[in-house]
Order: sequence, then structure tokens, then C-alpha cells
Amino acid sequence: MSAALMTQTVTYLDPSNVSSSEVATEWLSAFSAAITQNNTAAVADLFLEDGFWKDVEGHQELLDARLTATGLHDLCLLQEPLKEPVLQKVDHDLVWLRFCFCFTTKHGKGTAVVYLVPLPDSKWKAYSLLTCLDSLTDFPHKLGPLRNSEAEHGGWEEKRQQETDFSNSDPTVIVIGAGHTGLETAARLKYIGVPTLVIEKKPRVGDSWRDRYKTLCLHDIIFPSTWPIYTPAAKLADWLEGYANVWNDSTKTWTVEVNRGSKGTRTLTVKHLVFATGSGGHPMVPDIPGKASFKGSALHSSEFKSAANHIAHDIAQDFTRSSTFVISVESMKAVQGAVYNEDFPTELADTYSTSLPWAVVRRYINAWAILDGLANVGFKTNLGAHGAGLFALFLERGGGFYIGAGSAIESFTENGLRFADGTELQADVIVFATGYGDTRDFMREVCGDEIASTITRVWGLDEEGQTAGVWRYCGHDGLWFAIGNLALSRFHSLHLALQIKAIEEGILNKADVVI
Repeated sequence: MSAALMTQTVTYLDPSNVSSSEVATEWLSAFSAAITQNNTAAVADLFLEDGFWKDVEGHQELLDARLTATGLHDLCLLQEPLKEPVLQKVDHDLVWLRFCFCFTTKHGKGTAVVYLVPLPDSKWKAYSLLTCLDSLTDFPHKLGPLRNSEAEHGGWEEKRQQETDFSNSDPTVIVIGAGHTGLETAARLKYIGVPTLVIEKKPRVGDSWRDRYKTLCLHDIIFPSTWPIYTPAAKLADWLEGYANVWNDSTKTWTVEVNRGSKGTRTLTVKHLVFATGSGGHPMVPDIPGKASFKGSALHSSEFKSAANHIAHDIAQDFTRSSTFVISVESMKAVQGAVYNEDFPTELADTYSTSLPWAVVRRYINAWAILDGLANVGFKTNLGAHGAGLFALFLERGGGFYIGAGSAIESFTENGLRFADGTELQADVIVFATGYGDTRDFMREVCGDEIASTITRVWGLDEEGQTAGVWRYCGHDGLWFAIGNLALSRFHSLHLALQIKAIEEGILNKADVVI
């Protein structure tokens, strides 16, 4: 149930004349009654004609065929702080009412976020609804009061060794990649009772961050309160370290040979492979004539460690010769700071930041501040797809710092590069910030071309505005992709774990999965 634009007429109102709790209660009561009666027409009537029902792994196609099968019931308005009904001014002429409710399905419990808008006749209708499954009723996460309560008198190390070696059994899931996404996914699976092994090609957990360029700092601002606001990549790498191929169609299992270095190889039979190898494939380096004649160093940005002798903007301008999206730190804080701050629970912040469909978000995220003065010195900038900035580039393209670079380069020279317009650029070091290949590259190496051909798309947005092939069924049984920044991985690793657990327990069948 989705559309790209708000075409029904909505009206601006004086918030002082509205009881948020009464409006939310009235809408939720009507919604609950329609659900109970399995009245899809009544459900649809509670939404704008082009409204959205965004569901995360809970029940796919709810309307018509799926509504009864889901068993949605016990809808309850949440009134605790930060979840209670609240009016929010979105634009100069638009206010919406946001509230949360909890619900139960046949197999689990979840949380919903609703955004209502007023119509000229004083009725309120839903512009967007997110329903998100949080847990499986019969298989709760072993956290808090449900965690292991037995004292480990001298046996913990042996038990931990068995968890990592799987000397007496095979894991159910292998996660390939021990970056933040792989570790998040493995932790979710572990605490829901799914035996999982994480494998990593680099020597140490965290090397995927540790080996990047020295000046890298993260702008995800939710970390332990004692950490710097902008965390150095090396610090994150050390933290991660402490935190942590053949498909048989008849048995629906993978046979995986794992190289354990000095310990030799181990062949494992598992039901699920999760690729948490990042959002790009192999580094893309243009094949430019004359490279052998160049006296300096030419390398891909993935090999670049330090820019101590250069100014970052000069490097971007001289080497790419294409427009770049630039956002100030202050603007990033303004965008994220409403929910990502010291006083807001991270879990709830992740839910709110994911609650609106991308088609809605990009209409209200165009107030980006481009750093002043860049254009005056010849640095070309852009506002990203749809003018929606950083997140548009990330979600729709997986990047955007390289746009068409290389097409104007004619050849290397002894001292630099010659361009198609006849100009030359002298340089001692040439860094190709030309991005990465297909996200499926590493999966293709492990699983082969035949398996890879069944995976039509990974990353980018599908026709519903959802990330294609990631955190959900991608086109092949037992094969999953886990990709995202820290916030997306925190949020969606839960839903990937719930899907795998539900499949293993016979709750979720392939016929129930919507691609």
C-alpha cells in the first residue's frame, strides 16, 4: 500500500486545539475494529489514497489474502514518554500527528509507528504506518531476565571454545564478514538460539575499519557516552575485536570449506549463508593507457592510508573533476540530532528513523547546508538524487562521491595525467576514488556464477522504495545479504535473525516470503 506523493488535500491546523491522545485513540480504535472484522476496505479508508503501510518482516502483504493469516490483534496505544501521541510541524503548512502502538500476531509481538494528517473535513487519516515485528512469542531473545542464570564454575572457556570451533557439530548459519554488520547479525542469531559462525579473511576482527585511511572518523553519533563524539575508525576497530559452497538443492544446505590458517581447513554443512562483506564489490580502477610510463604512484582509494601532505578538497577537485555532495558537520547534527542524542534511547531512535518510507523522507530532507565558499574556489558540488543529499546517494546508489570520473582522462604521462581536452595534470600520487563494483562480487567468488545469476539485484531501491535484496529474501534459499551503516545494521539485523529463526522453526515458509 504505497505511493510516491501526497495528492489528497491536507490542511494546516492550530495544534493548541487538538488533543493528540484523543485523535490517536479514535483512529486506532477504528483501525483495530477493521482488522478484527477483516474489512480491508475499511482499513484502506483510514489511509490517504496515496498513503503507505510499511512493514518490516512481520507480515508482508497484509491486505486481502494476508490480513487473516497474520492474526493481527491486541493493538494497544503506547503512552510512555517519547512514544506517546505528539503533533509535529513538518513544514510551514503541514502538521502531522505521530504515535506508537504495540500489537500481537500469531507468532510474535511488534511495534507500530503511525503518522496521521488532518483533512479539510476535520478527519484524520494515515499518511504512513510502520509495523515492525520485534520478537517471536515462542523463541524470545535470551536477554535481561531471560539470559543464562547458571553460574559457570570453571567451564566458561571450554564452552566458549566450542562456540567458535564447532568441534562436535556444524553451525546453522555462517556469516561471512566480521565487520559491524556481521557481528550485529551473529549476536542477534546467538541470542535467539541459532548456532552461528562468523568468518573473516583479515587477521583480526575490526581490520575492515583499522586498515582504512588514517584520518577516518565516524559521524554516527551513538556510541558509549565516554567516547569522542566523532569516533576514530581505529577505536571502533578495537571495540569490535573485543565484542566479538556448494548448494545442495535436495537438502537445502551449503557445503562450505573454511580456511583456518595454521589450523588447516574445515568443511561445514550449514543451512544459511549471510554475506556481510560491505556495500560494494571489488575496487573499480579505470584501465587508462600509459600507466607503465607514470613515474609516481597510482592507487585506488581503498589502498590510500594518509593525506598528510594534501588538503582533502584539493584532492577531490583535481582527481575526480566531477561534482561531489558535501555536507557540514553542523547540518549532519541537525538532521540526526532530533532522535540521535544522549537523551533519546538508541533503539527507539532507530525505529523512528526507519518509520517513514523513503518516498516520504526525501520530500522533507532537502534542507542540506552545503559548505560555503566551495563554489567560489571551483569545487563542484551537487545535492544528490532528488535533491535529498547524502541519504539519497547512500540508499539509491551506495555512494555518490564519484560521478563519471575517468571518462575525461585520456592517458597517463610520465608526470601525471592527460585529459581529453588536451590539458595535463602533474602529480606524484594519483588516487582513483572510482568506487566499487557489484555488491555480489564476493558472493560470486564463494558460490559461483550459477548461484549468482539467481540474485537479480542487491542494494538500491525497488519499486516500493525498499532496499533491494538486503536483510530479506534475495532470490535464493538460504542466502542473505546484510549491508548497512551502524544504525541500519542495528535495526535490521534483528529482522534478519527473526526470519532465519522462523524458517528453522517451521513458522515461515518460502511461499510466505515476498521478494
